[in-house]
Amino acid sequence: MNINDIIIMEQSNMKNSIPLINLNNKVFEDIIISFGLNIADFYKVEGKLYPYCYAKETVLVEIYEMSTSFFKDFRVKEQIVLRTNRHNECIATNNYKSLFCLIDKPFRFMMYKKLFDDIPDNQKYEIFESIYTSSEYGFNSLSKKFIEKVFKYNKKSQNCTSTDVIIIYRGEGEKSTPYKKSYSWTTDIKVAEWFANRFSDNGKVYKAKVYVKDILAHIEDKSEHEVIVLPNKIFNVIQIK
Repeated sequence: MNINDIIIMEQSNMKNSIPLINLNNKVFEDIIISFGLNIADFYKVEGKLYPYCYAKETVLVEIYEMSTSFFKDFRVKEQIVLRTNRHNECIATNNYKSLFCLIDKPFRFMMYKKLFDDIPDNQKYEIFESIYTSSEYGFNSLSKKFIEKVFKYNKKSQNCTSTDVIIIYRGEGEKSTPYKKSYSWTTDIKVAEWFANRFSDNGKVYKAKVYVKDILAHIEDKSEHEVIVLPNKIFNVIQIK
């Protein structure tokens, strides 16, 4: 496993997790109960650097060893209580912007979807854009219907040019989402080339067109000249590299 594999792994969600209670492991159960915690809130994790975790509502605590010494040395219960209190305070005061800063990156989109109806309307899009610009993965797990719902709360003007149609580019590596299913493009070919080759030299660069009226958002926070577009709105797609 190289550093790129580790980055992808840690930015991804927990695709495979097993409730510890299903393992019927008496040793694990005794450790958790001895700290006054509920085994129903703990999971064995596949595909992450940490093999176990505590996960309840918006709170996740990574656990690298299921032992009494680890729970003591790393103050697992104290972490759980502290994070739970902080998260609950944010929710109670409708401070969802701060809440999503506290939620672990790989789980922000998942929790955003879960909490969407509770988030005040004037925070919905701003929080979405903040999550999007800070996350490497997860956006494409959202359904087209949900994405369209989110962007109804985007009050920013997308009319950045006097032309009706603009040229956009997309760089794809071996593990990238195919452009036919992706929403993320850029108006800068150099940015597309960087994304195509950041992990290997086997990337592809696509060129396409889109009507300005069909652009959902312009994202400039990361200096990537990014545009968000529904896959069915792009046309004249060709591979140029």
